[in-house]
Amino acid sequence: MAEADNFPPDAPAGDTVPDGPPYAASGLRPMGAQQPASTRSWSGPPPPMEEVDELIDTTLCDTYTIKRVLGEGGMGRVYEAQHTRIASKRFAIKTLHPEFLRQRDVIERFRREAEAASSISSPHVVGVYDVDRTPDGRPFLVAELLDGQELGDALDAAKKLPVGTTVRIVRQICKALAAAHQQGVVHRDIKPENVFLTGNPADPLVKVLDFGISRLDDNAGKPLTRTGMIMGTPAYMPPEQARGERVDHRADIYAVGAIMYAALTGQVLFERDDPSATLVAVLTQEPERPRAIDPTIPEHLEFIIQKAIARDPEERYQTIGELYDALAPFDQGDGVHPTIQAGPATLNAAGQGAAVKDARGLLVLLVVAGLMALVIGLITAIGATLRIAGVSLTGMEMTLLSLGGLAALITPLVLVTRHIRRNAWNNSLKTLAMLAEVRAPLLAGGSVYGFSALLARLVEGVFRSGTVAASWPGWDIILFLTSLAVAVAVAIVQRRGRGTGSDGNRRPSAPARVLPLVIAGATGLGALVLVTAALRPPTAMQAVVAGSNADSGDKEAPAGRSKGPDRDRATTEELDIAKGSGIETLAALAARFPGDPAVLKELMLAQAQHPKTMPAALDTLEKLAKASPEASSDPDVKRTVETAVAQGGKHADRAFELMAAKLGSTGPDLLYALGNQKVGHRKRTDKLLSDPKVSKRATPALRIAFELRSATGCRAKYNLLARAAADGDDRCIKLLRPLTVGRKRGCGLLGLGSCPPACRSEAAKMRQTIQAIQGRTKNP
Repeated sequence: MAEADNFPPDAPAGDTVPDGPPYAASGLRPMGAQQPASTRSWSGPPPPMEEVDELIDTTLCDTYTIKRVLGEGGMGRVYEAQHTRIASKRFAIKTLHPEFLRQRDVIERFRREAEAASSISSPHVVGVYDVDRTPDGRPFLVAELLDGQELGDALDAAKKLPVGTTVRIVRQICKALAAAHQQGVVHRDIKPENVFLTGNPADPLVKVLDFGISRLDDNAGKPLTRTGMIMGTPAYMPPEQARGERVDHRADIYAVGAIMYAALTGQVLFERDDPSATLVAVLTQEPERPRAIDPTIPEHLEFIIQKAIARDPEERYQTIGELYDALAPFDQGDGVHPTIQAGPATLNAAGQGAAVKDARGLLVLLVVAGLMALVIGLITAIGATLRIAGVSLTGMEMTLLSLGGLAALITPLVLVTRHIRRNAWNNSLKTLAMLAEVRAPLLAGGSVYGFSALLARLVEGVFRSGTVAASWPGWDIILFLTSLAVAVAVAIVQRRGRGTGSDGNRRPSAPARVLPLVIAGATGLGALVLVTAALRPPTAMQAVVAGSNADSGDKEAPAGRSKGPDRDRATTEELDIAKGSGIETLAALAARFPGDPAVLKELMLAQAQHPKTMPAALDTLEKLAKASPEASSDPDVKRTVETAVAQGGKHADRAFELMAAKLGSTGPDLLYALGNQKVGHRKRTDKLLSDPKVSKRATPALRIAFELRSATGCRAKYNLLARAAADGDDRCIKLLRPLTVGRKRGCGLLGLGSCPPACRSEAAKMRQTIQAIQGRTKNP
């Protein structure tokens, strides 16, 4: 009898071919088979194809007499055969169609199926007993003949299964995969159609089928697939397999979790109209929470499912045995109310079940408590700062300060709530992970705050002499900042130290662990600065407006600014006070220093914040450009102009006027950019750029870019290439590059051929021009 090694050698895998019913009966369907709507068990009359099948009634290898055709698929046929010497022995024999004899990828998959299945010793894996070739050279497999139905058929008929039945089936799948993984075999296509149920329908014996795209973990031999090639069934493959990456045994764990999901909810994890859309969903979306579909599913069982189908392989069960043990409490009775027996695995499961049940409520409680503590600590620290500065607040002012602190934290609160809702609330596994991440920093920060407060009291009571009393306002600041720093440090350490624990389970991490604390700290600092600036004595603001103190010349002016009453630049302190006081103070400062670009810029930005003051902002912009021509290229100037254009009407008209006549060479650059960004502005910007007065102010690089963009036809653009090579910049490159590259599809017969470049004759010269510009500007 020939060995599997006699099959043709490895070759790159080709496209999958839809398969038909008989392979389910034999357990030997190739991967990617599309399932027919009819039953896939082989009971009933045989197909009429056996009337012309030359193998019927022939004997293979003097041992197997072909009795009838069980069915036919796209790749081959499956027959029922009888042993010639033991009449009671019957087998399923699978052969390939003759046309596949020259397709080495199909032969390789056929060989891989035989090798993988025969190497696994398990009552839950379909047996493969022999391989050889038919008289006409077709390879065939001799396999165990099964009587029953696929799990896919059972789900089609019942829609979903009871918890107890599902768990018993899944645990048998786990046994089969454990045996496969022990031999280094990863199935890679576990799905309901590759799980066969035999015997008693209420308590079936499970057989795992189709190892046609399995892989050996030890990398022995040549791989069946290349990196980047996607093989498997999209609805049951994990994200890493959908990306075409190399997968390990945890891909099978994901698929088993997906089977549990489908069996208990009656819905596939991701089911779209076509495989491509399903792949996109697998890569980008989170599945709906099982209990949202069927609230009768136990919470801990939901946790097990969600852990098995975690997007990150590190967050799943790390072995199929862990999943098998986790399901043990549900493998009794109806499975809805699991019986917990003494033992490490089941006791741990009981603890997890209780944790899952309480996780969401506890997470909400901790988040609310943390935000309240943050607000209270922030307000207390700000109040202490004001007391140290000698500023006393009335009850109304303190109330307003508290409301301001709450308002400042609205954005972080919304962000945190949105993050929890999107990324954790519908996933028990992620809820537990986020709970662990939130709990540790909060407990650490709260503990440090309480311990530090007690320590301050101890210092006051025992070491009273020469020390700062506990009533000193500075303690409020120190306690708040210390506890906040500890909470952030714990979060960072927890983030860096996450990994695989001693129990084999990864301690997962939620995104943006430190972000809420950082936002809160920044908000507190900003609020402190604003409150301090707002409560400065009025004489400081008067000094900005009247110049009574600033012009004395006693204070040193910043670098580049003159001192004394004849100076033409505001001091940094004056500018800071004016910025914190609003537009009126900035306008007064600008009246004192009409040629100070820094003051004019801040006034322009303040006025541009509201449409009502936008005309004043544009007037200030004109003054700024006149006082400092180089300021026209400031990004803030560009944003102000774009904002005015976006508001339309008179604001846009004034902005276009400034760009055309008042902003030097920057104005034409802005006009060109606006024409590219907004198609609706193109006609207006092109008209302005065509004006000789505007064009005269443009740089040579902009002039050639505008002429290239305006030129119609490849020949017209070709005549400008010499100037583009000499004066052009990246704007010319962006215009020329699309004209030198053709499309991969859309031309030729049925639109399947590639298309030439838009400017085929001029493409070579255009590419040379692009290279010349890149070499001159050092722009890749």
